[in-house]
Amino acid sequence: MRQIVEITPVTLRRLRNYGQVAENKMKVAHKKQWMTMTLESMKEYQDALKYSDRASAVVGYASFLFRVQNGMTPPRILYGEQLLRNTLVHLLKELHIPIVLVDVPADEHSAIVAPG
Repeated sequence: MRQIVEITPVTLRRLRNYGQVAENKMKVAHKKQWMTMTLESMKEYQDALKYSDRASAVVGYASFLFRVQNGMTPPRILYGEQLLRNTLVHLLKELHIPIVLVDVPADEHSAIVAPG
């Protein structure tokens, strides 16, 4: 048996809200970058962009886990899943969301999905 992080509907909603906040911060930093054109504002935008990209990847991974747990998607191993899992666990701790592991049958996740 393989274990994955349990994603409840409430957890998924909180993670999506987190992703939306990160995206909004990135948009504000992008506007500020073009309005002020200073090195500091450009650095703020780059930091916000990294933050938003990280949040987007974690929300996508959490959505995948939610679909797997509810039988909407067959379980499979994703390329870079260990990094995604570690980032998700770190974010759940940051948001003070309890981390619960659930079992996924080992024989059903034999396919590895690589990006692009």
